[in-house]
Amino acid sequence: MRTYIYILIVFLLVTCNNHKSKPIDIPNKKVAKQVDSILTFSYTLNIHDSNIINTSDRRIDLLYNGVEGFLNGKEVRGVRFHYEWIVVAPIQKYKNGLLFIKRLFITPNKIIFYKKDLNIGDSVDWIKDINYYRIEKKIIKFRFEGGNGIIRYVSQSCNDADFTNVQLYYNKGIIEIKNIINVTFFEYDLDNDGQNEQYLLGRRSCSQELVILRIIKTNSK
Repeated sequence: MRTYIYILIVFLLVTCNNHKSKPIDIPNKKVAKQVDSILTFSYTLNIHDSNIINTSDRRIDLLYNGVEGFLNGKEVRGVRFHYEWIVVAPIQKYKNGLLFIKRLFITPNKIIFYKKDLNIGDSVDWIKDINYYRIEKKIIKFRFEGGNGIIRYVSQSCNDADFTNVQLYYNKGIIEIKNIINVTFFEYDLDNDGQNEQYLLGRRSCSQELVILRIIKTNSK
């Protein structure tokens, strides 16, 4: 019996020492944390709101809205641009879509926000636009494909932003958007159906708030 106990004790001591001397298996490579590099935003089609009058044959789509209190918008966390004056930043053609300040990529069906700037030059393929902030007039009149437009000053919002009203007159009816900040108007055939859609971009630099609206014929894609 004593011999059996002695053998058992020796076995346990040897097993314990082997366990202590066994090296810990630590990988040489650091484990990378998964960090999202993009944010994706879906479109809200055919919107209606007290700030919108639409008697035309076109629908209004809300592509993106980070403007607090406008069209039920609210601040979107994580969307920031390394650009001081976003009220004058241009829209650029990029691949099969449009790019805003090298990060906000507008496609026919969704918006992708890249958390790092894309490698594209500052002056590559600017979209011609009517920018209220750059023109600095209380009333701006302009023509576009299939209609006429007017932008009117309403009141001051902050040091770098005014509230404006936009009226677009088509062959069939009008569209009016009220109280949009520092509006920019441009046209572009983003869905490649052979006819331009109209876009309204409202923005302010101090808070980096941004809203994008698309106006499209109801028989379009």
